[in-house]
Amino acid sequence: MNSVFIQFLSYGGQLGVNLFVLISGYFLVKNEFKVKKAVKLWMDISIYAIIIMLIFAIAGTDFNFFEVVKNIFPIPYNMWWFATSYFMMYLLSGYINKLICALSKRELDHLILLLIVICSILPTFMAARMTSTLMWFFLLYIIAARIRLYALTNKVFDHSLMIGAIGYVFCLGSCVLFDIIGTKIAIFSDYATYFARIDSITMLFCSIFLFIGFKNLNIKHSKVINTIAATTFGVYLLH
Repeated sequence: MNSVFIQFLSYGGQLGVNLFVLISGYFLVKNEFKVKKAVKLWMDISIYAIIIMLIFAIAGTDFNFFEVVKNIFPIPYNMWWFATSYFMMYLLSGYINKLICALSKRELDHLILLLIVICSILPTFMAARMTSTLMWFFLLYIIAARIRLYALTNKVFDHSLMIGAIGYVFCLGSCVLFDIIGTKIAIFSDYATYFARIDSITMLFCSIFLFIGFKNLNIKHSKVINTIAATTFGVYLLH
């Protein structure tokens, strides 16, 4: 039971990463790159790293010279993989937007399909990883941009929340099932997370449908929601 709860939290976190990048791509495709925002993002990440280091130092943890430098410059030293990849994605966002605008709807769909095969389908079914986290973020970005720029006319998207929820239950359920079978056949335990990893095809479509579902909800402006949302990146870094 504890294992199931841990898996629920773990894969909920991976789903959260995908949703965060999808939301970012959805809004950034209509915005211009701003150096000021990039500098602020760099400073925010560095300040969090320095604060965390100081807290541990006060608590008695010793840091060598390299560890101090790493905490002062957390992005180039990839202290947090998500923060580094997200920062790089924002730096490239202006060029990504130019690429998206230069492509026709058909060409954009073909690019998305190609990247889904390379970044998601092959890793899911063949354990063949040929890309990086930054490439994964690029895929999520252009999917969100596609959703923002072109209407989704298929009736299936009217049930996005339900489909996304079923997808997440499947992801978690596959882990539990493989773990149970793994008690008898060990190899299943080694592959228990195949359908629930951040780049699996099931987690990808789960993320996309949940994103579309919540986007379509008529939620009124809420200061509470906006305040909580503004703290999510910092909470991730502190965690």
